[in-house]
Amino acid sequence: SVMCIRDRLFTTLEWVDNNPSSYASLELKTNKDTIATPEESQALIQFLNSINNGDNALNDIDTDIMVNYLAASVLNGNMDSHIGPTANNFYVYHHVTTNNFTLLPWDYNLAYGMWGDGVSGFGGGFGGGFGGFGGFGGPAPDDNAPIVNTDCRVLDHVIDNPVNDTGAPRPMIERILENDALRNQYRQTLQALLNGAFNPAYLANEISRFADLIDPYVQADPTKFFTYDEWQHSLTQDMPEDSNIQGGRGFNTYGPAPGLVPYIQERANIVQRQLNGEIPSSNNGGSACPL
Repeated sequence: SVMCIRDRLFTTLEWVDNNPSSYASLELKTNKDTIATPEESQALIQFLNSINNGDNALNDIDTDIMVNYLAASVLNGNMDSHIGPTANNFYVYHHVTTNNFTLLPWDYNLAYGMWGDGVSGFGGGFGGGFGGFGGFGGPAPDDNAPIVNTDCRVLDHVIDNPVNDTGAPRPMIERILENDALRNQYRQTLQALLNGAFNPAYLANEISRFADLIDPYVQADPTKFFTYDEWQHSLTQDMPEDSNIQGGRGFNTYGPAPGLVPYIQERANIVQRQLNGEIPSSNNGGSACPL
């Protein structure tokens, strides 16, 4: 059996206390063997306490899956996720047999720089890079804290502190990256993805192949958020700011977005240069934006 908990907005997996009701933003989805029993929440409470306060937190994390999740998230640039200010769109999955946890991500429609791209502003930075919004959902930053930049293109995000939020921490990710061996594994995974599944030439061919496959269905779709011409344009070129016929990009709050192939090409180049040490791969913390 599994215990799977769906995350809502602003659930950073921070520790509160031993009371399950303190974690109301976590909605139990499945655990059919233990439902309505004390075991239902005990494992989750122990896990949250461990990753926030324990000395052996990695024993409670499926580190291999989390390293892969983090590397893929950093490349595909989905800020509507656990590494973005909303800290959402994932399930917490409990492996009962090994008694450790991982994240199962979902909802990728704003990946590849579609949201949080530091281009247009809304409510003091909400629609762009979230600059000036106090971490959006987290506490306002300390006035004496180091100055960090949260308003930048997702394409430029650094890989060594990939959470783009000046507010609440992400303890599960921090436990991974503060471990030397796992940080090296994460960097090796980034390189393997750049050489394989995220290779720009490979993905350009795959995008073209799938675009040809779905082309007639896109043309015929009466509910599409964009025009057919905008869809074709977005495959290989950046999107203009006014391309959003039905609010499909967040009711016009997200600004222009990079095209799919250009995003992959530029992001792959920037991450490779960071891995090579040609450009900085970290900043002074609290944001994924370069200094």
